[in-house]
Amino acid sequence: MGTQPVVVGGTGVQPGAAHEDAVQRALAWMQERAGDETGRSGERYVDHARATIEILRELGVDEVVLEAAALISPADRLPLRDIAAQFGEEVARLVEGMRQIQRLRELHSMRGAVADGQAETLRRMLLAMAADIRVVLLRLASRLHTLRYRAAQRRSPDPAIARETLEVLAPLANRLGLWQFKWELEDLAFRFLDPDTYRELARQLEERRAAREAFVETAMRRLRAELAAAGLRAELSGRPKHLYSIYNKMRSKQRTLDEISDLRGLRVIVDTVAQCYTALGIVHAIWTQVPQEFDDYIARPKPNGYRSLHTVVLADDGRPLEVQIRTREMHRFAEYGVASHWRYKEGAAGVPARGTRAAAGAGHEEQIAWMRQLLAWQREVGQALGSAQGASRRRSPQSRSASTCSRRRRA
Repeated sequence: MGTQPVVVGGTGVQPGAAHEDAVQRALAWMQERAGDETGRSGERYVDHARATIEILRELGVDEVVLEAAALISPADRLPLRDIAAQFGEEVARLVEGMRQIQRLRELHSMRGAVADGQAETLRRMLLAMAADIRVVLLRLASRLHTLRYRAAQRRSPDPAIARETLEVLAPLANRLGLWQFKWELEDLAFRFLDPDTYRELARQLEERRAAREAFVETAMRRLRAELAAAGLRAELSGRPKHLYSIYNKMRSKQRTLDEISDLRGLRVIVDTVAQCYTALGIVHAIWTQVPQEFDDYIARPKPNGYRSLHTVVLADDGRPLEVQIRTREMHRFAEYGVASHWRYKEGAAGVPARGTRAAAGAGHEEQIAWMRQLLAWQREVGQALGSAQGASRRRSPQSRSASTCSRRRRA
C-alpha cells in the first residue's frame, strides 16, 4: 500500500509481516475448529476463506478485514465471544455484521411477500452494513469467490443466489464505485441465469476478437502519436468487454452487437483535468464525433462519484469507437471506488494520522458519503423489486409461468 518499512517497538519488523502473521493465525485457528468441513457449494470453509482474503487484498483493506474474512464460517464452530477473545472486538464486530447479512440472503424469496416485508428486509440489510463499510466489502468478496468457484466447477448455484447477485449485490457494488466487482458479479450471474444467451454472445464476441484487437491497436498508435505531438504524456489501453453490459444495451436499445457503441473502446489516462479536455479535443480532431454520445462526468460526476470524459467517434471504417479520458486519480477511483483510499492513502504525505481530530473529521465525511450511496442503493433495489412484484401480481399464475419460460428461452 505504498508504506515504507518502519521499526516497531525497536524490532525492525515491517507492518506487512506482522499483519500477515495475524491473518495466518486467524486462518489456522479457523481450520483447527472447522477442519475439512464444507459449505453448501461443496468447498471447504478454509479454502473459501483463503480465496476471499486474496480478493480483499486487491483492495488493499486493513488486516482486521482479512482476519474477519477468515472467521465468518462455520458460525457454530466459531462463536463471536471466542473470536473477540482471540482476535479483538473489532474483528468480532465485522464477523457479526457479515453473519447478519448472510441470514438475510433469502431476499429474493420476498417477491411473493407483501411490500412491507420486502422493505423491512432491505432495512435490516442496510443496518447490518451501515456500521462499517468493510462489512460490505466482505460480503461482495465472499459472493464473488462463490461464483468464481461455481464457474470453475461448472456447477450452477441456486438460482436465487445468482438473482440476488444480479439484482442486489451488483447494484450495491456499482453504488460504491467498485466497478471491478460489479462487472464480474454481473457477468457470472448472467452466465448462470441465462447460459444459452451468455454462450452465444461470448461466441459472437470471440469471432470478432482478432479484428477488434487489431483495430484497437491501430487506433491507439494513431492517437498516441497525436497526443505525443501535442506534448501530452498519456497511458492508452483497450477496454475490457463485459458481456452483461453489452447484453443489456442490446436489449434496451434494440440494437445488434455491431451497433453497440462501446464494443470497441479506448481508455486514455493523463495527469490533470486540463489535459483531459486537451486530449478530448485531439480525439475529436482525429475522428468524427457523435454528439449525442458525449458525457462529461468530470463536470457532472455520477452520483457514486465516478468522473471521466466519455465520447463516441466514428472511426476510419465508419463504425463507432468509444474513448474514455480521465486522470490517474479518477482512474483509481473508477477501479476501486470507496475502497481506493485504502490502496493509495496509507503512508501518503499529508494524510492525517489515525486518532487525530483531522483523521476523525475525514473519516466522518467518508462515512456520510458512502452512507448516502447505501441509502440510494436501498431505494433503487426496493423500487426495482417492488416493480417486479407488482408486475407479477398483475399476471395470472399461468401467464407468469409462460412469461418465465419465454424469458428463459430469450435469455
